[in-house]
Parts: sequence; structure tokens; C-alpha cells
Amino acid sequence: MGEVDVETGQLIDSMTITDQKSIERAVLNIAASQRGTIPYMRDMGVDELLPDSNSPADLRAHAADVAEEIGDWEERAQVSDVYYTAEHKLKVVMGVE
Repeated sequence: MGEVDVETGQLIDSMTITDQKSIERAVLNIAASQRGTIPYMRDMGVDELLPDSNSPADLRAHAADVAEEIGDWEERAQVSDVYYTAEHKLKVVMGVE
């Protein structure tokens, strides 16, 4: 997400560590929220919290849903990849704007 200036604790692109953590929390909240369950933001969240199965097609579909929702709701995050590891853990690779 960028290089940190050791003296100031800020990212070189002028984003603070606090800002970076805020974006990370927002992304985690989006990925962990099922659509329709957030008051006043019923459209935010993924269709299903977990893929229907561990089939490659279901894992890809769920990862695509997560990537789309992050793109729709967290404009500071620039998602470059969302995928499942061999251990079936969701990974989001992103930069910040």
C-alpha cells in the first residue's frame, strides 16, 4: 500500500497509517456483510458470506462479488485481485488512491 516515512509515520503518498487502517477495516466490513443486513445501507454487502461450495467456479464467483462490492462502496481502495488460497482463505490485494 505504499512506503512509510519512518520519521513521520505517514505513507509516502501522504496517507497516514490511520487512513490505511480505516480503508482496511472498511474493506473487511464490506466482505463480511451480507447484502440486506446493514440498516440504511441495504444494498451494501455480498450476496452470500461464504461460497456455495469449494468448487473453483463458486470460489471465483464469490471473489468477484467481493471485488465488485469493494469497488462500489470503498472508493479509496483500488482492488487489483481477489482470490481464494489453497486453504480456502479469501485474499484481497489492493492499493489505495
